[in-house]
Amino acid sequence: MKKSLVLILLFVLVLSVSLFATGTSRVYSQNLYCTGGTGNIDSYITNTSATTSTNYRATASISSDPTSLVTTGISPLATIRVNRLTTNHYVVINLANISTTVPWTAGDIVHVTMTWIGEATFAGQSTSWDFVIPTGTTGVTVATPVLVPPLPLATSLVAATTPVPADHATLVPLSTTSLSWTYPTGAEITPAVGYRVKFGTTSDLAGDVSTYVATTSFTLPALTSNTHYYWQVIPTDASAKKGINRTDALNCPIWDFTTEDVAPPVQNTIVINAVGPFTYEATNPLNTTGATFSGTVNAPGTLVFGVITGAKAFTYHGFQHVSVVYTVTATDQAMLNGGTLAFNYSPTTPNYVAIHWGGANDGYWPVDHPETAGVPTPGYAFNGAVSASGYQLGMAPFTGSSYAGGVLTIANIPVYLAKAPGTFEIILNGGDFDLPVELSSFSAVATAQMFVNLQWTTESETNNLGFNVFRSEDNNVANASQVNFGIIGGTNSTTTHNYNFVDSSVDPNTQYYYWLQMVNLDGSSSFSNFVMVTTQSPNTPPPTPNTTVLKSAYPNPFGINATTNIAMDVKTGETATLTIYNVLGQTVKTYVRAAGSHLITWNGRDEKGAACGSGIYFYKLTSASVNTTKKMVIVK
Repeated sequence: MKKSLVLILLFVLVLSVSLFATGTSRVYSQNLYCTGGTGNIDSYITNTSATTSTNYRATASISSDPTSLVTTGISPLATIRVNRLTTNHYVVINLANISTTVPWTAGDIVHVTMTWIGEATFAGQSTSWDFVIPTGTTGVTVATPVLVPPLPLATSLVAATTPVPADHATLVPLSTTSLSWTYPTGAEITPAVGYRVKFGTTSDLAGDVSTYVATTSFTLPALTSNTHYYWQVIPTDASAKKGINRTDALNCPIWDFTTEDVAPPVQNTIVINAVGPFTYEATNPLNTTGATFSGTVNAPGTLVFGVITGAKAFTYHGFQHVSVVYTVTATDQAMLNGGTLAFNYSPTTPNYVAIHWGGANDGYWPVDHPETAGVPTPGYAFNGAVSASGYQLGMAPFTGSSYAGGVLTIANIPVYLAKAPGTFEIILNGGDFDLPVELSSFSAVATAQMFVNLQWTTESETNNLGFNVFRSEDNNVANASQVNFGIIGGTNSTTTHNYNFVDSSVDPNTQYYYWLQMVNLDGSSSFSNFVMVTTQSPNTPPPTPNTTVLKSAYPNPFGINATTNIAMDVKTGETATLTIYNVLGQTVKTYVRAAGSHLITWNGRDEKGAACGSGIYFYKLTSASVNTTKKMVIVK
């Protein structure tokens, strides 16, 4: 900050005050500077010696007569004043005029106080200093400045204001995509570096984790109809980077709003009211397939789009190494008979396209269609590929598909009267090829010691240099940073291998997303899907579920030599048993888990490690409060 020197001239004109002067007339002048406000005292003292500054009240007393006091604005200008003189600012005090009874002597101490009386922002600020009168009778000018008001104001973070939607707002549209607010500015306000935002449906937000944002806006998840939401913005003076001490604003209000009461459209569903063309954009927030679908239908009705994602060794009804299966459910089979369908598709090599309708027997192999007695059926359409078991994928070649500019078009879809509504499948990206890493599980667990423990399992590795671990506070891998210092070397084996990595540089009460980067020997790499974990307060164990729940296995169905994941919650005070049975009721595998949330990865093998054959299996969760069973399928 610029410091301008100010000389205060405390000057007493002897002739004007001779009636009150005692002792010899002698002038004391003092330079001043300020650091608050503009930081430039030129802004505050602009007057000449004909007046005294209206921004200051200067007072002076002398140790030989401490009860006597001279003050600007009360005492004569010739006694004490604050003014500018050429390039400096001087106040001149005639020492003879400070006391009316006792003459000054060398060694006496002059006590001077400068008090701010200007704009209210700095009201009440003052500084004082002492000056020892030297020997002699000539005037004394002290060039070394002393500090006077305005002084820097103490600042602090404050709460945000002006929430949008407004506090207690009702009928907020479900199309609302963000929250926003205003952060105040002012001399006593510390600027906010960023904001920690809590958002949820509980009034105190106690169980909701904050998300850091750098701007005055927060992106919302999809809103639910007729729901009461609560949110809080906590300004902070530090970024989201780890290892930086931060201060958060206090007394931040919790705002709320209620959404409109409407029935939201069904996800991945498009209602077509007339025969002809349709489009279902990938940008539609209800479209979770990742593809834009368009085409024509030959009857009105409803189409529901779905997607099944495969992986290496994922066998989908005889199709091995399936990348993706799109499903199109129609309320009327006539919608797709003779219609067309086009969608985004970026194929890999080798690849194939197969189209399946199912029917009464819903079979995927030619021998599964006995009703046709070997007669070619349009139950399949394909590009001539052969399955891993040597079967031609379909008995009737179909040439009604084309690929150009990243769009796969199927036209016209063959008429197949035996098919039921909604059993139309498009099976993509096959071929017997190996991926560098076959990742069967990846999990993250927050510990009570403020670590995040990451574990993953590979079933096989080919040309794999190793792994890196990436982390972010949102689910966008582009914002993630690598947290391991050196690559975690791979094994390049054809057998199962388990890996472990501990991330100790985490904050409490924070939600994190983790990815595995799988690095190949040629330098190329790919990322896994993310796993999410929420850290707790130090030495606080993770929360225990309130209910015992068995969740659906995924993927399901899954192939021989592949794995499926079974998630379950076990509430406090219970121990649960997960048992896998075959169709004969024989126990295949048993797992026992205590209270907590668990993810069990089953590799399709029994207690002795023998591989289970294809077919139907049941998995049953038993505890003091729950006894529930679900079905899963192993396919060839």
